Amino acid sequence: MINILTKFKVDTIYTTSKLVTRILKQQIEPLLDKKKETVNGNRKKKKKEIFIPIKTGEFEFEKVHLPLSIFKTSRELKIITLYSPSDQGIRGIAKGLNIKKIDIKPEEYRRKQYEHFFKSNYSQY
Repeated sequence: MINILTKFKVDTIYTTSKLVTRILKQQIEPLLDKKKETVNGNRKKKKKEIFIPIKTGEFEFEKVHLPLSIFKTSRELKIITLYSPSDQGIRGIAKGLNIKKIDIKPEEYRRKQYEHFFKSNYSQY
């Protein structure tokens, strides 16, 4: 994935799994700067907030700054984790909706999320 991000000016990546999103972030994170911070007199490496959560309507995505020195063009990369199209994904959505006491079918809620990200203009984030 890093090779693709280096060669092409990708500004948005969609995943349908938190696992895939986590793996993608694990590939990007080591390439980006770390911030050193003194804690109780000891120098410790502490990650600055690299992946910034953005709330748009009732849904969220993350963005990260890709620096020119590594990725040919300096840009913001949006990482959008969509609900999985699998049956297991539907069960997970249903569980979350029940906890939040939201009365909507899980399939409808997933469709609503997909429409939100594929139809809306969230480029201002």
